[in-house]
Amino acid sequence: MGKKKRPKKRKSQDLLKLSPEEEIALNSLLENLKDINLSTIDQQIPSPQLARALLERLSVDDPGSADIILAIKDAFDEKIVQKTIKKTFFRFKQKLITFPYLELPKETPFLIKKTDKDEPVAYLGPYDGFGNRGIFIILPQIPKGIDVGMGILNDEEGFIQH
Repeated sequence: MGKKKRPKKRKSQDLLKLSPEEEIALNSLLENLKDINLSTIDQQIPSPQLARALLERLSVDDPGSADIILAIKDAFDEKIVQKTIKKTFFRFKQKLITFPYLELPKETPFLIKKTDKDEPVAYLGPYDGFGNRGIFIILPQIPKGIDVGMGILNDEEGFIQH
């Protein structure tokens, strides 16, 4: 029996490979953070990769960082960018810097409500000449819905038809 092979480590998606043009654009954005127009940030940052790289390299000490994060959050709906925003926000929190207006909305937890449990109901009809009577049964099902049953009942033989 041979040695078991160890599973290979997966490469993380966090490694960003930017083209030289994107690297130059990122450096110019980082040097001139105060000159970024927040209303047209989607034109200044054309790709989600560039937005992620900017978020990862934002300085915690810069007072305009929070506004840039909010503008990028509104401009890019991609999941990976939103995840990077959460990581950046967490990094800021670790440095004991909080921005109340930067708080991400908390998702409401899934609440399980207890449904009203109805009791089963049975309706009996009158006896006929042979001692049979009709029966109608309603059984509530959890969480929703009901089961309905009908049949003929005899006192001596039990259910004749159902």
